[in-house]
Amino acid sequence: HISNFTDLDPLRLEPDVRLQVAREPADLDGVDAVIIPGSKNVMADLPALAGRGLGARIVALAAAGTPVVGICGGFQILGREIRDPHGLEGPPGGVASGLGLLPVANVLEREKTLTRARGRHAASGLTVRGYEIHHGRLSGEGWEPCIERADGETVGVASPDGAVWGTYLHGIFDDDEFRRWFVDKGWRHIVAWVAIIFALFPLLYIASASLNPIGTLTGSNQLFSSISLVNYERLFNDPSVPYANWYVNSLIIATVTSVATVFLCALGAYA
Repeated sequence: HISNFTDLDPLRLEPDVRLQVAREPADLDGVDAVIIPGSKNVMADLPALAGRGLGARIVALAAAGTPVVGICGGFQILGREIRDPHGLEGPPGGVASGLGLLPVANVLEREKTLTRARGRHAASGLTVRGYEIHHGRLSGEGWEPCIERADGETVGVASPDGAVWGTYLHGIFDDDEFRRWFVDKGWRHIVAWVAIIFALFPLLYIASASLNPIGTLTGSNQLFSSISLVNYERLFNDPSVPYANWYVNSLIIATVTSVATVFLCALGAYA
C-alpha cells in the first residue's frame, strides 16, 4: 500500500545513488540504507512485511548498523506498536506490533493532520521542510527527537545511535543540502572505519611481534602466528636488560617536557 512515491524521486537525481524496490529479503543484500516510504494502510502492511521475511531482514540490517529510515507510514512501522481505536485501517480497537526499532507508539486519530511544516534536524543541524498528511499521533515517552517543528512539536524520532530514524515529513529529501548530507553520511562512516583500522594495525603488529619468540618485527610475517611470553620474561627478569631504569627515565623526560611545554605556552599566552 505504498503512497507518496515522490518522496524518493529526489534521490534518483544523485549520481552516486541507485534506488531499488525490495520485494524479498534477498533484495536487501548489500544495501547502504533502507527507506520505508509512506503507506495507505500500515495495519495491513505490517503482516505482509512479516510474512515475506522483510521485517526480520530490516531488523537484522539495523542491528548491523545499516541506516534505516521511515517516512510517515514507514515511521509508524519502525515503532513499537500502532493502535487503531477508531477502526480507520481495520477493526476498531486494533493493535499491531511494529518492528520495534524506535521507542515510540502511534495512535491513529480521527482527525487528519494536513499541514506544511519546517523544522530542525538535530544530527545535521539543518533546516528541513516538507508536509504532513497523517492520522497518526506519537505516543509514549523516552524517545529522542531528531526533527522538531518551529512550534516545538516532535515530527521525527531517532534511535540512540542515530542509525534508525523516522519522520512524518513528506518531501524531506527535496532539500538539496539535507539530501546530500544523508547520502554522504554513509561514506563518512566508511572513512571512519578505514581510519580506525589504519590506526590500530601498527599496534596489533607490534603486539604480535612482542609475543613472537623470535623477538623481531621482521620475524612476524603473520599476526599472532606464534605466541609466547619469553620476551616479556626476559624484559622483566634479565639483569642485562634494565627495563625499570629505562621506564623511569622515560617518565622523567616526559614529565619535564610536559611541564616545560605548558609553562612556555602560558608565557606566550600572556605575552
